Amino acid sequence: METIDPKLQSAVWNRVLGAEQDAQEGETVVTAEEVLAWMQVEKDAWARYRYLSCKTCGQESAQLRKMAETELCHFRKLHAMYYLLTGHCVQVQAARAECTTCVSEALRAAYQGERQAKRLYEQAAERWPAMADEFYTMAADEDCHSKHIRSMICKRLT
Repeated sequence: METIDPKLQSAVWNRVLGAEQDAQEGETVVTAEEVLAWMQVEKDAWARYRYLSCKTCGQESAQLRKMAETELCHFRKLHAMYYLLTGHCVQVQAARAECTTCVSEALRAAYQGERQAKRLYEQAAERWPAMADEFYTMAADEDCHSKHIRSMICKRLT
């Protein structure tokens, strides 16, 4: 079993106990509020892709279900980070996926969200080096999602 980094453990306990956090060689850790907001985004993306998978069929539906599962995995990773920062678990409910009559338009909006999430996680990796590998992995997943969505849109517009 892998143990937690002693510096990270100290930082977590300082936050939990309300003590002042010592700067760790210029490292800036993201805030719990930011992580909570990202958790909400991932949970909402999960619900959106599950909904869109029901509005499509075949390979497109399967790809959307797979993307939904990846978003749920991101949510779980972020929840673990939130727990490390605060010592608390939270319940996050997905927003109800908006009813759509045009799947292409919903995919277009999702594409923009995936590109934005990729940039956000890359920036977060720089701000929290201890979790950089997780953030870079999530950024790569979001990039992959945007490419799948772009491909789906191309097929729909031909």
